[in-house]
Amino acid sequence: MDAKKALLDRFKSQPGPGHPEYEARKKEREAVIAARAERDPDIAELQRSFAQERRKATRIAIERAIARGEIGPDVDVQV
Repeated sequence: MDAKKALLDRFKSQPGPGHPEYEARKKEREAVIAARAERDPDIAELQRSFAQERRKATRIAIERAIARGEIGPDVDVQV
């Protein structure tokens, strides 16, 4: 059990969204992916497909939240 707790504590101690270190590493990863997509059409298609699926899942979640009355109907579902 101590190993699980140590691993969880290590995970929790990592910088998360909004932290400058996290944001800098995220920006670096995005730049690498963009550069690879420019050179490789397969990577570009994979990136496009991945982004499209994520947007679709987000749109569905927002539409469901609107239907349940959890958020207002004026929210833009085309994220």
